[in-house]
Amino acid sequence: MFQAFFEKKFKNNYPLVDSHCHLDLCNKSNQLNNIIKKSESKHVKFFVLPGINSDNWIEILNIAAHYPNVFFALGIHPYFIQCEVDAQNQFNQLQNMLEATDFIASQQQFIAIGEIGIDSSRSDIKLQSLIFKQQLLLAQKLALPVIIHHRNSIDLICQLVRQTNFSHGGVVHAFSGSQQQADNLIALGFKLGVGGVITYPRASKTRRVIQSVSLASLLIETDSPDMPLAGYQGQDNHPSQAVLVFKALCELRQEPPEVIQQALWHNVKACFPRFLVSL
Repeated sequence: MFQAFFEKKFKNNYPLVDSHCHLDLCNKSNQLNNIIKKSESKHVKFFVLPGINSDNWIEILNIAAHYPNVFFALGIHPYFIQCEVDAQNQFNQLQNMLEATDFIASQQQFIAIGEIGIDSSRSDIKLQSLIFKQQLLLAQKLALPVIIHHRNSIDLICQLVRQTNFSHGGVVHAFSGSQQQADNLIALGFKLGVGGVITYPRASKTRRVIQSVSLASLLIETDSPDMPLAGYQGQDNHPSQAVLVFKALCELRQEPPEVIQQALWHNVKACFPRFLVSL
């Protein structure tokens, strides 16, 4: 079915977008050019590269400068927050960079603040919440969407989004919450990032939620090089695998593949208003 779809019905004006891939971490042995070419051959034509912390922001800028189809976000990932002084220094650096007179105007591939959020596997939830709120407020000030990381923290994330009156949406990547949590996030203006988890039959809760929510609320992603798909455990994930996430999504949903393909393209543009402004 899908081979015939890609041969006969795939609409090239609605290419697939890997909405969350750490291309800087995929670039082992300078293989990034090959990784991108392979992805493009699989109809994955655009990529969103999120930041982790100030250590990788420059590399992200360099990758985007070399690849016009790579869009990027900058932010402070909650898992890598070390201490308050370091986190506050990083936030000040981020704020100064983004509020510089010409940064956003000159960096047309910059589309969001992220990856930000709350990771409950770390003990410093109070500090994480502080840095998350600061980044939400910065995104609100700059009218930018955000890319959110969660780990057993969706309810707290929703609470903090409401506290800050953040209203520019974005995506909650690698969504794996309940139906109620999905509904709450969508009501707050967020898309749900759908990744390799839906390729695992045991992920029944997430699969049911992704099956039931509005198609307009979904993006696909790989989280490369992490989160391998079913059957690829123990291997690095790559953006080309987004086509398999797309296939799994089509198997879950009732809509025809061509309808899902077109919706995913429009969803990316709705989620990230600056997407494609540089092309």
